[in-house]
Amino acid sequence: MTIPAGVTKIGDGAFSDCQSLTSVTIPVGVTEIGKDVFMGSRPVRVAPHISIAKFDKEDKPGACAGFAKAYLDGAELDGEIKADYLKYIKRQRKRLFPEAVQHEELLRVMLAKKMLARKDIDLLLEECDQQNNIVAKAAVLDYADRNSNVNANLKL
Repeated sequence: MTIPAGVTKIGDGAFSDCQSLTSVTIPVGVTEIGKDVFMGSRPVRVAPHISIAKFDKEDKPGACAGFAKAYLDGAELDGEIKADYLKYIKRQRKRLFPEAVQHEELLRVMLAKKMLARKDIDLLLEECDQQNNIVAKAAVLDYADRNSNVNANLKL
């Protein structure tokens, strides 16, 4: 779903329990997002112009997946917002593993920015197995192979 350009606010619970909703593109004009907008439905939110801090905790994984898509597509991104998303993804990477395995773009950002420590690889591979995603598993194994010393001293 793409929200029309004239919309400036998304009210509380606007898309709650819309379980078949997989992706929402939020236009630049939206400056306010209410509480529990996506409760009961967790679509990818493509809104890289909205700071990660403005999303509810439950909506942040989907916002990160949407950011990753825009980032990899070469979208023009505000430097501060981009840095905040990348910092959030790096800090919350383990919590984001399920979303990263499900959404290739988020996994690709994690791998491209070398956000994984050696101890993360096994956890991420387990998530790939749980979701039966052999493409993601192959990408993680390739990353581990190419980076045999995978960020042994990753500091956050």
